[in-house]
Amino acid sequence: MEPSQSYLQTGEAIADAFSSLVLLDHHRVFSSLTTPERVARFVETHCLAVWDFARLARALQQQLACGQQLVALMLFDRMACGCSNLLLNSYWEVATELGADLDPLRASLAGRSDRLPKHLREFVVGSQQLAESKDIPTLAAAFFLGSENGAGILRDWLRYLHPPQPAARLTTLGAIADLEQLRRERALEMVRGLCPDERQAAAVAIAVQTRRRRMWDATLQRMTPNPLAA
Repeated sequence: MEPSQSYLQTGEAIADAFSSLVLLDHHRVFSSLTTPERVARFVETHCLAVWDFARLARALQQQLACGQQLVALMLFDRMACGCSNLLLNSYWEVATELGADLDPLRASLAGRSDRLPKHLREFVVGSQQLAESKDIPTLAAAFFLGSENGAGILRDWLRYLHPPQPAARLTTLGAIADLEQLRRERALEMVRGLCPDERQAAAVAIAVQTRRRRMWDATLQRMTPNPLAA
């Protein structure tokens, strides 16, 4: 997805954050999903990314409700309902079927970040700190401008992976991808409405993107030990 004209017309700091986000969408890890083994390694990390999406959505929804910001809350009611335990559990089932090791996810859910591999620990600890923040501008910047639309990319790659993937897997990923796309479509409106200091919002977003980029860099190394094979 390329920067839209509306983003380019906004403040320079937010435009830079969005341009950086587009680069994250094109991380090499996504174009390396070419074998079942690579998909399994990718999904082990992506489970944490999906949980992070749901956790931030719920944290921001809670703070918006406390502040009675009703217009923003209407969007987040939809997203938080979409990030239901049923959908998340369906995705964990998909991850297991794809051969992913869910021990990192279990450690994260149990609050045992010390048990996580190094390439995941920084992301999980930073994500937890964000989710516990009660600062609406910080949560909004992290949620709307901090992460890539990974579920849609994974779904599209699974369509062409052999052997063919069951339709239920694609449906689960499609539901998460729809929520991600809604977040991207409303990002500029929500950041403008919830983040009075655009420079601060951009700084938060880029810091979150940087953690995710390092996480995906390390995941790519695990997927493709031989760089020439990527």
